[in-house]
Parts: sequence; C-alpha cells; structure tokens
Amino acid sequence: MNAIYDKNCKARNFSPGDKVLVILPIPGQPFRAKYHGPYLIEKKFSDTDYIVQTPGCRKQKRLCHMNMIGKYHDRSKCVPPKVIAIDIPTDHNSDRLKEECRHLKFEDSAEKANPRLRKSEMLANIHEKIAQLTQEQQCQLSDLLREYLHLFPDVPWRTDLVSHDIEVGD
Repeated sequence: MNAIYDKNCKARNFSPGDKVLVILPIPGQPFRAKYHGPYLIEKKFSDTDYIVQTPGCRKQKRLCHMNMIGKYHDRSKCVPPKVIAIDIPTDHNSDRLKEECRHLKFEDSAEKANPRLRKSEMLANIHEKIAQLTQEQQCQLSDLLREYLHLFPDVPWRTDLVSHDIEVGD
C-alpha cells in the first residue's frame, strides 16, 4: 500500500515568504473547516511542519502540518488568453448578410428575469459586444446564439442530463 501511495505522491516544500492557504476551523462551527488566507510561511519547523503567520486570527502564528497547507495561486497575475478572430471565406453575398444582421433581435425574457442575471439585455445588444468581428462573423455568431438561445436564460433552469445518488450511512 505504501508503494502504491508513493507512486502518485508529489513532494511539497514551502519556503519562508511563500503565500499559502491554511485549513482552519470555521468560527462557531468546530466540526467544519475551510481554507483561509493567503498567509505567509514564517519558517520551516520540521520536515512536515511549518510556522505560518495568520494575522487577523486569534493566534498570530500557527504551527501547521503540510497536509493543512495548500499553495496559494495569485489570480491577479494570470494573463487572459488572447482572442483571435479568423476570417472564414464564403460565397454569400455580404450586402445581404449585413441587412439580415441589422434586423436581428433576441427574445426579451424580462418578465421572468432574475435581477442579478442580465443575459437577455446582453444578447439584445450583442452587436455592440462583437463589433470587432467582420459582418459575416457577426451574422454567424448571431445565428448560433439565436439557434441556442434556450441555453442562455436569465433564470437558471434544471436539467436531467446529469443525475447522482446520495447514500446516507448509519
């Protein structure tokens, strides 16, 4: 069993100054815990234990086993992927496509809209959002959106494509 575990195990090491997330109990719910942070590693105490600075908590420093620590990934440094527009040559009449695209309107489902979700408004003004595309690409995208409009409701809906069973133990 040890050999099987070690085959998939990755060694984790933290250095002083590394940002980490630490599993800590939820206040008022001692049997529940979640990741808090980011906190800084102050120093390595042993091969498996680290002293972590936890400002804003009751204890300013904690001795944490490496199983309670997770690496913190700063999302502000993530670079969004570049979007590349591709011209697809077709033999359609571009004047006819421009005329069709001007009159496209999406169904307004405001009567059942959730105030927090404004997808119908975004879809109604889709041409402002995709102005950087060619007319032909705008028409193709508009056709796809109109064809699959049922996938973009303002109010979330349920599906029967996925199911799961929950077994409650004794």
